[in-house]
Amino acid sequence: MQTLKYDSQQLRLLVALLLLVLGCQPAAAWAEAGDLTITSNSLEMDDKRQTVVFKGSVKAMDGEMWLAADKMTVRYNSDTQAQKTGERIRSIRADGNVVIKNSGHHGMASAAVYEINERTLKLLGGKNNAVINKGKDRVEGKTILLRIGQDRRIEKSSVLGEKGGRVSVRISPKGTSGFSGKP
Repeated sequence: MQTLKYDSQQLRLLVALLLLVLGCQPAAAWAEAGDLTITSNSLEMDDKRQTVVFKGSVKAMDGEMWLAADKMTVRYNSDTQAQKTGERIRSIRADGNVVIKNSGHHGMASAAVYEINERTLKLLGGKNNAVINKGKDRVEGKTILLRIGQDRRIEKSSVLGEKGGRVSVRISPKGTSGFSGKP
């Protein structure tokens, strides 16, 4: 197993944005919390295609934030593109057995996609629905789509069922759902 340690602000911020859905906290606070450690069985970088692919038992960890997946693909901009757009990272996609944990939140999906420019995070179900839990509260559907505001809080969310299927939300009267984007 290959272990990679990064102190790169861009990569920490990228994973922080992916995990934002579970923490509902400013991503920059996590990005400065310390080194991010990503472990995987392999790492492939293709500068021509501007991708970095982590494969096999991928785990990204920093403090109490944790992401696991079978594969994680990071798409980045060239230095020239990054200067024009102000963004070094274009998107991150986690595929296969995706689990995200942070501050009492627990999410599961077949895939998760974060698009930087669109400020959207999409959790996709496969055989099973995508799920986000916080305490007894639960949101479940084939697709969970979150739009992240300029303040890096969730400003809009939608949950879709499969081909006219139903979605499920359980809200406990003695807890907070944590899905409003407020800490």
